[in-house]
Amino acid sequence: MKFICNSFLLSMVLTVLLTGCAGKNSPETPQLQLGDFSENDENSGKKAAEIFADSFGKSLVSGDFKHLEPHLPPIPGGKKFTAPDFAQMRNAMITLYGTPRKLVYVTTLNQGKLRDMLWKITFEQQSRDGKPGECREILLCVRIFKEDGKAPEVAGFFIKRF
Repeated sequence: MKFICNSFLLSMVLTVLLTGCAGKNSPETPQLQLGDFSENDENSGKKAAEIFADSFGKSLVSGDFKHLEPHLPPIPGGKKFTAPDFAQMRNAMITLYGTPRKLVYVTTLNQGKLRDMLWKITFEQQSRDGKPGECREILLCVRIFKEDGKAPEVAGFFIKRF
């Protein structure tokens, strides 16, 4: 029962944090005109996602938000994702999954004019006898968009557990 409560708590924390990061368009904010991805855009979009995922992984392992902060996408009119938000998310993940060990690229999902690039995050829980314990994995999704006439950029990220 404790696992179910912790799972629910983590999913609620992540939902509140990550949906709180999504800004709403105000009347002054023009809608983006999404463009199609060329082969070159696919490559530069993946590079942008890799930089973001790498900084996320460094911050997750070290607990230092400074790795991730410069790579967070701007959110017009939205709540900024802050160091306390990150610390709360990280603590919830560590409590539920264990110590983050590695981040591995999995695949890219074509979402029309968006791309979702997925990384597997592997966590390890120590056993009671101090030996390496059970591993758990979740997905980090980095969403990429391409505005007409511009290079692909990170739109945001989310965590998916199964």
